[in-house]
Amino acid sequence: AEALRKIDEFVKIKQEKAKEERLKQEKIREEKLKQEAIEKDHQSFKTAQKLNNELSYSDYLKNYPYGFHKAEALRKIDEFVKIKQDKGKIERELRLQKEKAKIIIKDNLMINNIRIFDIGGSGVKTAKINLNSYAKYILDNEITHYPNPDWNDFVPWLNNNKLLDCNVIGISSAGFIENNRNIKLCSIANWTNKQIVNEIKAYNPSIKVFLLNDAEAHLMAHEQIFPGSFSLVEEPINESWGIFPFPAPYMSLSLGTSVGFAMSNKNGMIFRPPDNMNFDIGALKIPTRAKNNEVWWALGSHGLQELENNLGKEQGVIQYGYRLGAFLLNICGIFRPKTVILSGGIIENNWDKFRFPIHNEFEHGKPDWLEFPEIVQSPFGKNAGLIGITNYVIKNLNSKK
Repeated sequence: AEALRKIDEFVKIKQEKAKEERLKQEKIREEKLKQEAIEKDHQSFKTAQKLNNELSYSDYLKNYPYGFHKAEALRKIDEFVKIKQDKGKIERELRLQKEKAKIIIKDNLMINNIRIFDIGGSGVKTAKINLNSYAKYILDNEITHYPNPDWNDFVPWLNNNKLLDCNVIGISSAGFIENNRNIKLCSIANWTNKQIVNEIKAYNPSIKVFLLNDAEAHLMAHEQIFPGSFSLVEEPINESWGIFPFPAPYMSLSLGTSVGFAMSNKNGMIFRPPDNMNFDIGALKIPTRAKNNEVWWALGSHGLQELENNLGKEQGVIQYGYRLGAFLLNICGIFRPKTVILSGGIIENNWDKFRFPIHNEFEHGKPDWLEFPEIVQSPFGKNAGLIGITNYVIKNLNSKK
């Protein structure tokens, strides 16, 4: 009897140990599964952050409705919904402006046969303007593009191509423009101290010639959109034409082959450094992994192309948006604009993909003391330079009249 009792005790102890081992192993498995689930949760949210759009955060919540990052995902979705609503509002306003915007022409000013030029990294773009009927935007089919002009004999080349057969010429040119008459330096054409106005007048002394830096022309393109801006004559703004609700000072960045920069003062008038030449930011260096970290390259078409080659088109464009946002943050900290106007071919072709990264990068790095400016797309895109030089010509003709 005693032997049987002892055997029962040992059997019971053995069973209890086996049960404890099973419970221990089950607990280890449960903990492992829990850690794997947590890791998948975190990894899924990291993927959502990398894509950084409304759909990616919605997918995260769909897979992990009670995940660790639920609150953050909901907050991000709300942000994107708000941005989408704001974007829709701005796009509606832009469409309205495209219908309503007009160029001021005095009733008694009837000048025909005006030709405008935009000289830049893609060559020369030109269009013929008739001020008797000009009350619309310049369309692509009205523009002639010369990608390879004769830079060495530029004015004779213009004459040979019958581009000087007009009464008035307006030129928007890259480079340093001195006193609106002399091209001090233009790297694209390899010009130094080019007296382009005098050279044109040598062919036809009766031609009126107006010259403006291309970045300032991009800013001038918006002179009928922003209230009281850039006026060279006293002219009341007709509210029926439509005015954007964006305040001065304005900063204009034109993004194409290179990068142009212009600023207005708080009254909306373009201002320049004391030497009366335009600003130029092309040689500034920015912290980036780009092959060339100068602004003209890193934020021009070369830098965008490099990112697209390295990351693929979609991710390359998004990364460019973050790069542009970081640059805007730094330069806005210096000049403190109320409104940033982005124009040029790069913006025209990619604004929908740039908008979110630009705003996110700016918001992420913005110091408390810096006011978040309005960052808007120009409605004129790659043709802003031609629109701007047209406005400049009209204002000068009105003023002289």
